[in-house]
Amino acid sequence: MIYLRTHFEQIIKDFCNKKGLRVKYRHNPKEVQGNDFWEAVKGYEVNNQPFLDPALVARVELCRSIVLNPISHAAITNTYRREIEDSINVIEELENELKRP
Repeated sequence: MIYLRTHFEQIIKDFCNKKGLRVKYRHNPKEVQGNDFWEAVKGYEVNNQPFLDPALVARVELCRSIVLNPISHAAITNTYRREIEDSINVIEELENELKRP
């Protein structure tokens, strides 16, 4: 699960860099959080329209709260195979969407 979270964060960081999106400033770069990048991605618009489909955003939010939540890795959790598979699929879909022009 940590690899999936790391991959998710790399995808959104790359997108923010590619599009020149503003990310919440923090004095110490190590304090910049994945959520700072995700908020910038969610807020990105093209022609005053959200770049990402709201349904996809909602699915990403769900998998972030269950599988990609770093707190869930601090202790043993009951993460089911289906939730992990769904999260992998959602992150792959997100990655494809963020690659489009």
